[in-house]
Amino acid sequence: MDTPQSDPARRLRSLLKAADIASFRITNDLRGMSYTGRTREWLIAARLNDHWFNAYTRICSLPEEPTLRARLMEAVMDMNRQMPLAKFITSSGLVLELDYRADHLDAEVIGNLIGLLHANAETHYPKIFRIVSGDDTLEKLEQQLLHTEAA
Repeated sequence: MDTPQSDPARRLRSLLKAADIASFRITNDLRGMSYTGRTREWLIAARLNDHWFNAYTRICSLPEEPTLRARLMEAVMDMNRQMPLAKFITSSGLVLELDYRADHLDAEVIGNLIGLLHANAETHYPKIFRIVSGDDTLEKLEQQLLHTEAA
């Protein structure tokens, strides 16, 4: 008999439902959750296999300009040191993800993990956006100009 515990996709759906998290099917083994944030909407995708739970959200595309890309990578490495569990990775863009052992997963834990991922994305996105858009560079130049004029 196929039970929710024997099929990871069904188990994930059951855990999300038990955690009172609305989700939708993206693929056979991938579920999505949508959250409205302060500055944008977040799509969190999650999958479960026999050993690991994985959840992630796309933050942004990587900037083409090498200086901005380098500044972003430096900032992301610093942010990764500050965050438990969730880490920024680069693939075709900047993604925030976390992995957690499937055998330690229950409804409360999955709710906390999704909440942690969403909170980290919300917390770090403004700084990342300023770097990627170049606003951070403009802000630093303005501060230097103000400092020079004051001296």
